[in-house]
Amino acid sequence: HEESVTGVAFSPGGEWLASCSEDGSVVVIETFSGRVAQRFEGHAGASLAVAFSPDARYLVSGGRDRRIKVWDLEAGQGRFDLATHHTERIVALDWARDGMHLVSASGDGSVAVWSATDGSMSSSMHGHRGAVHDVVFSHDSRALFTAGEDRTVRMWSADTGKGLRVF
Repeated sequence: HEESVTGVAFSPGGEWLASCSEDGSVVVIETFSGRVAQRFEGHAGASLAVAFSPDARYLVSGGRDRRIKVWDLEAGQGRFDLATHHTERIVALDWARDGMHLVSASGDGSVAVWSATDGSMSSSMHGHRGAVHDVVFSHDSRALFTAGEDRTVRMWSADTGKGLRVF
């Protein structure tokens, strides 16, 4: 990377490490050798978050440009590019355990669930006062948990976007 590294993620099996940077690049490194296996460009501005699909065939990145990019690691190219409804940067991403959905969290306080096959939005969540700093699917992928600037952790239905609990 030519600027600060802003995020990292291990592939489920640990064989790959992905990193993203203020320079907008996304790099995939072979963990054992340290060799750069792939480098992706495409964000207008910083790329801020990365996550591997459960089968490690795809990588998703999000950035200051409010876009989500899904990269096909086998083909070495972009699979699709989402222009999101988020009005600020994408700060966190996660992939459902079945590989069928992605979730994004934004500095604008919103969270969205996306189809990993066609990029359509399936649900949207609003409730934090301020930025959402992190998001993760539950192990069964039926719920989402978000961490916010408002000092709360919230639990949401991944299917409907309905708020289930505030911690």
